[in-house]
Amino acid sequence: MPKIATRAIVFSIFALLVVGAISLALPVDANSGIGGISQRPQKDFALVGTDDITKTVYLPLIMAPYRPLFVGLQLEWTGSGYGRGSHTNPLWDAAYRLTRDLDMMTDSDTIRSSNYETYTLNPSGWPDDSWYSYYSVSSLQFRSSSAAPNPDWKWDYWDWILPRSAMLSNGAIYMVSGQPFIVSGPFDKYTAFGRAVRYWRLANQNKFLLWDNGGDWTIYAHPNEIILQYDAGETRLLLYYNELRHYYYQGNLVDDTVQWIDDLTATNAWPSGLGGYQDLGLFPSIAPHLQPETTDPDRHAITGPREPVTWPDASRNPR
Repeated sequence: MPKIATRAIVFSIFALLVVGAISLALPVDANSGIGGISQRPQKDFALVGTDDITKTVYLPLIMAPYRPLFVGLQLEWTGSGYGRGSHTNPLWDAAYRLTRDLDMMTDSDTIRSSNYETYTLNPSGWPDDSWYSYYSVSSLQFRSSSAAPNPDWKWDYWDWILPRSAMLSNGAIYMVSGQPFIVSGPFDKYTAFGRAVRYWRLANQNKFLLWDNGGDWTIYAHPNEIILQYDAGETRLLLYYNELRHYYYQGNLVDDTVQWIDDLTATNAWPSGLGGYQDLGLFPSIAPHLQPETTDPDRHAITGPREPVTWPDASRNPR
């Protein structure tokens, strides 16, 4: 027998004696097609011990052929809106819930997200909304949407998942829909559903136009007042979003603002660290709307009178 093979056998026997003969049993479904999920209903991943100390522990595991986007992934963001201003009444706050269900592959590289947004606190009577959007599973790039574009919105908005082309580093500039954002991090935090993550923080570098319908009113973002937090790990998901909008009348800044704050509050799958995604069993979500965490420096609810609902479009602009 070759010396290399003999050494390998001896090393393997020694390793088994040291760790208590722990073996890994990972099920794989050969029938999981493109974008499908292979998931056994009960015992999906086993740590099996052969002594009296090490017990068998089962962890539910989702096998995702494409990651981090795959058919069966479900996500939910929960958030709040705050209007502030001194011109007219009534005053308002808002709350909403946005879900994304990645439900089918439309071709070998395109996955569809079925989206639904509902306002749980709705002072302006904004209608619930549903639409489809399409993404590349290889590049994670947004491709198209069934929602009709609104020409009044001048910024095309952010991505809820970082494209693979986004190679972030501390101090770098990353372009978000044509606008430069300053990258910092990665930092440490916990998600709203209790998972420890590292995240990148992105903040807009410049003042820029958000909304203009050709009338007297326009809406701008001021520097460092749109904050995006993305998972620096495998999922690349948007974990947190905070946007403060400033209103202008005939080109002059007034004291009226609108602020929207989002959190990723639920998902049915999260990386297990064991080659798959752990089934969290958190969807549909029963998590209530979370109050701002005072320990997060990005969280700030502005104070003062609130903006009237009859002003320019104060709603969200999802895609």
